[in-house]
Amino acid sequence: MAGKNINYTVVERTSPISKKHYVMSQVIPTGSLSFEQLCEDACQGTTLDPLEMQTAVKFYMKAAQKNLLRGFRVPLGPSFLILYPKLEMSVTDKDGKVAKLEDVTAAKAHPTLACTVAPNYSRAFRMAASFQRVTPKGVVVPEPGEDINEDNKKGDPTTGGGGGTEGGTPVPGNTIEG
Repeated sequence: MAGKNINYTVVERTSPISKKHYVMSQVIPTGSLSFEQLCEDACQGTTLDPLEMQTAVKFYMKAAQKNLLRGFRVPLGPSFLILYPKLEMSVTDKDGKVAKLEDVTAAKAHPTLACTVAPNYSRAFRMAASFQRVTPKGVVVPEPGEDINEDNKKGDPTTGGGGGTEGGTPVPGNTIEG
């Protein structure tokens, strides 16, 4: 995993709920690749044909979708991403009425998909990724004080420092939902 710097900027925000001020980093996307471009890139230096690659991946994704609908956890590549079905529903106490287990039903829930990143991939990404701070217009800004890359590369050894699952359970903060 090698490449150029990933640009990020720092933005100020105010929480609409707590009204507290905070500052956060925000990655500036390099761009977007089409499915076709990614398949072509994957075939570079091989005897694979990009059209055959696209066809194989499309069949794989159809199988993944079918199995997600059956409730399976589905890997997208070896040691990379795992998709799984998720049902979002909770009931809270309201107007003196205590929330009960029977108040939660699938009919009232919001089905969605979630994704975890394999710990090994997260660890490898953290070690290889290089970030460069820029202004919102893309002008390089010197990094103040310490190197955030070094802190990020340390991570939590029990979870791979970010992204992934431990024992098949999503690690909080490492789930992408959509």
